[in-house]
Amino acid sequence: MEPEKPERQELPQDRLFWVLLTIFGSMFATGSFIVFQNLGWGLFELIAGFSGLVVLVRDRANVNFLRTTKIPKLPGIPLRTLLLALASAAISIFVGHTISQIMTIQTAVDQYVLPRSLSDKQAADLRDFLSRHKPYSVTVKANPLDAEALQYAGQLFNVLHGTEWTVELSTSNQDPNTLNPGLCIDEMGENSKPKFNEKDNPRNLLQQAFQAANVEVNCGGGAGAGEYKLFLLVGHRPLVVGAQVPALVRLGTWIASWSE
Repeated sequence: MEPEKPERQELPQDRLFWVLLTIFGSMFATGSFIVFQNLGWGLFELIAGFSGLVVLVRDRANVNFLRTTKIPKLPGIPLRTLLLALASAAISIFVGHTISQIMTIQTAVDQYVLPRSLSDKQAADLRDFLSRHKPYSVTVKANPLDAEALQYAGQLFNVLHGTEWTVELSTSNQDPNTLNPGLCIDEMGENSKPKFNEKDNPRNLLQQAFQAANVEVNCGGGAGAGEYKLFLLVGHRPLVVGAQVPALVRLGTWIASWSE
């Protein structure tokens, strides 16, 4: 009988292989969850993780082939290797799912809990857009009994006041009211509204400025009687703030736009 061959000792490169396998596996598993939250980062994680796995498996196969003196007729998988592979897969899925849950919780907190606020980029985009067009007058109005709306109105006032526009902050109980959810652009005295060019219409400019800054405007309205005046009504916080179209829907829309 041939003497039993001693089990090959694990080399440092073997340990490195399993560490890298877990890392790239975690990236791939994480990307499969994140892609539904953020398409760009999700695709990056998927591609980077998959590429790393392919390179690792390819190199591992080459090394094992060189170590083998002859090719067995019925190659088998050692139990230890199988257990390590299963453990690596379990850790990868766990890490990916955990990161996805953290991102989901953060998104939910931003949409349902935190008060509204303008980011530095949104403020800069608002000022930049309005600075490139003719200035007008606008009144930012909020309910003084709604602390969250009043704080948000103050931020909007400060940003608009930093442009050439004439801005006023109001908390009066006269019309128009601020019972609306979110932001509303309202015009009073539409019957006496001056004749504006379409591209110089103050209401349209304000709407376009908020779109350029990615600030959600929830409604619009107006009344015919009285002197013309433009209002930015800051109502109560909507139930959901900053809800985004699902990534797959946006991807489908983008693909469809290329076929037009």
